[in-house]
Amino acid sequence: MCGDKKLIYKQFCGNSCAGKWKYKNSEKVRQALIIGFNSKNRGIGISRAKSGKPRFDMRGDKNHNWNPESKSSDRHILMGRVEYKNWRKSIFERDNYTCKICNIRGGKLNADHIKPYYYFPELALDIDNGRTLCEDCHKKEPTYGHKVKTQYQKL
Repeated sequence: MCGDKKLIYKQFCGNSCAGKWKYKNSEKVRQALIIGFNSKNRGIGISRAKSGKPRFDMRGDKNHNWNPESKSSDRHILMGRVEYKNWRKSIFERDNYTCKICNIRGGKLNADHIKPYYYFPELALDIDNGRTLCEDCHKKEPTYGHKVKTQYQKL
């Protein structure tokens, strides 16, 4: 199987080669590849075959990365709600789908909170606290991502 190399395990030259053969000939992986090659989401079948069972013992406060002080999980919950999506759509419509900084219409747009959600969660769905920015302008703003924490600590 491995050519002219010295054979270990009767047909493999080493553990690495044996592992590759086991992976390629695994029934789960073969089924995932068959499903994957015939669908648009090719890699999903493979990742599911490799992932195994879900780790319920590692969720929430049982996970080593758990931080009860974190506000980001509340924000992500809010972002999935209909109210947030309506807020975002109304911001875009009010600003005519135009970036407030560079005045370019369309493209990849973000609804930006003028007063950041991290410090003002009560203003999250206030229309007056939103503006439309293109992705490039939004990344340059001091209220983008983790810059918020460092920017407002200076004030």
